[in-house]
Amino acid sequence: MNLPSLSSAVLPLVDTLKDDSLSAAKMAMRFLVNLSRFPPDTRAQYFDNEIRSRLEALASGGRAQNRLRVYEVAVDIAKRSREHLIWIGDFDILPRLVEEIRSVDDPLSAAGALEVATGLTETQWGLQWLEQRAVLREIDGQLANIAASDFASLLLPRFVEFMGGSSFKDLVLKKSCISRKNHLLSARVKFYLSLGGIPPKTTSQSR
Repeated sequence: MNLPSLSSAVLPLVDTLKDDSLSAAKMAMRFLVNLSRFPPDTRAQYFDNEIRSRLEALASGGRAQNRLRVYEVAVDIAKRSREHLIWIGDFDILPRLVEEIRSVDDPLSAAGALEVATGLTETQWGLQWLEQRAVLREIDGQLANIAASDFASLLLPRFVEFMGGSSFKDLVLKKSCISRKNHLLSARVKFYLSLGGIPPKTTSQSR
């Protein structure tokens, strides 16, 4: 008798990522992330080639909300450990996330992708992964030109949130990263001024 594979239980979860119900999709996302906690051999049975292909297909096109949900699953898995990042990084999901951040012709998509990618800045290994792909350097360049963008009010809060990650804050405080720190402070000032407010004091307690 042929027993069903472990991945057969995962297929409905992947399909639910496309559900119009946000609560149903969020529940599926949590289950998928929790399945990644198993040892590599068991994990590979849950996330076999078919599951991998379906997740990658969702990340490669179609509705923006479906792509963002898959990105979020991958980022939450990557945050677990460096080993998890290496594993999920082998899927064609996080590279798609980076591509979407670079979507200068589609600021709405870039803003959504940047918001999801903020989770990677919460860990040293996630921040290192982004830095190795020149994402931080590109964001520095985007910040220099963002004041002239029609989408400044949309993008600036995402940039500020992205740079508020605990590991990113550790990075910008290093002497070798003074230029990034200045970009961060400049972004905060521009953002609050765009709202007609007063920039907060830049103490160690402010974010």
